[in-house]
Amino acid sequence: MHTLNNVESVLKEAYAAGVGKIVAVSMDLASYEKTLAIRSNQVQIIPSLGLHPWNAYTQSNELEDIVARIKDVSCVGEIGLDYLTFKNPEEHRAQLRAFNAQLAPCEGTSKAVNIHSVGAEREVIEILTSYNLKRVNMHWYDPSELGEPLALVPRIVDLGWFVSITPNIATSKNVQELARMVPIENLITETDTHSNVKYNGVQSSPKMIALSIEGISKIKRITPSEVEAVVAHNFERLVG
Repeated sequence: MHTLNNVESVLKEAYAAGVGKIVAVSMDLASYEKTLAIRSNQVQIIPSLGLHPWNAYTQSNELEDIVARIKDVSCVGEIGLDYLTFKNPEEHRAQLRAFNAQLAPCEGTSKAVNIHSVGAEREVIEILTSYNLKRVNMHWYDPSELGEPLALVPRIVDLGWFVSITPNIATSKNVQELARMVPIENLITETDTHSNVKYNGVQSSPKMIALSIEGISKIKRITPSEVEAVVAHNFERLVG
């Protein structure tokens, strides 16, 4: 999510583009608190609490507090593993501790979990299936390694999980292939709005969700309006 300095204008643009609800994920406690401070009369902000795997090692002191607060939220994330960005075994162990600790209070509940699985797709899926989780979204599932990640897609679909499609579907053949493989009933959309995320050189923003819709429309050969209707229904199934 953008800084609070311009979040009001970002949300106004999102609303004008047809966005009614946004799940805002967390990196840590500080980002979660910033999300809670956002106010909008137009767009519903659904805060999601989690310690991101990027922060699992350096901010492990926050883990206990985050786990204790998970009982009070409907969405958990962004959580998971990242073995591509981080190579140190000690960092991997910290990510595993944080991942399992945050999944435990989701066991048997209707909480939605938003999952980061970069370079660790198979291990993430094995861990997730060891818990009784009802609502799972594989965030920005990266099919750039054409073997392993895409080979796991049928299992993700069989498990009834969702896969979120970013605006880079407009230019990425890998993401286009992912969208082909996943039934539309398992697709949702996201923009991963963050200061470090750009699409075709343009800063990410929720209003860009139209690019995800358009890309899915072309892949599935149905109208953008039909995609919007199905995705909205899927979103409600995920977050309620």
